[in-house]
Amino acid sequence: MDTTVAETDTEDTPILRVIAETERPVEVGDLVMDPQGLLQHRSDANPVTLTFSYHGYSFVANVPAEPETPLVLRATLGAIPYSAESVYCRRLARTVLAQARLNRGRMVRDNHSQVHLEMWMEPPRPRTPANVVSTIVALLLDARPYLDLLGPTLQRSSAPLT
Repeated sequence: MDTTVAETDTEDTPILRVIAETERPVEVGDLVMDPQGLLQHRSDANPVTLTFSYHGYSFVANVPAEPETPLVLRATLGAIPYSAESVYCRRLARTVLAQARLNRGRMVRDNHSQVHLEMWMEPPRPRTPANVVSTIVALLLDARPYLDLLGPTLQRSSAPLT
């Protein structure tokens, strides 16, 4: 039986070094992957952008780098229909938009009859992934009744959000 002990490398790997040098708790946007796939400390002050789908709608969440700036959640929900067959849907959509009262956001119709949702809320400090996700969930729960009411009335675009 061979009893030799394998030598261990005393130097940390680059990923472990980056993690060890990062202040705790790690906030969203503190670390990024470089083009080679290595973990690096983030050097810019651009917002972190998260994209996801909820109830068939495409959302974009921007988490700013500044600590006292709110997270902004946006979605284009669809177009208010304009045809003879969709008079009821058009009236319902306009009524919902007129009566919508979001504490932390707004729903608006643009010049092309597209309905947009924009919400904002400052995530709790520290801005850990769990705190950012819970902030997004809180905003989505506020918007959920309106999404449910507008869902059957709007013509959804298949184009992705940019």
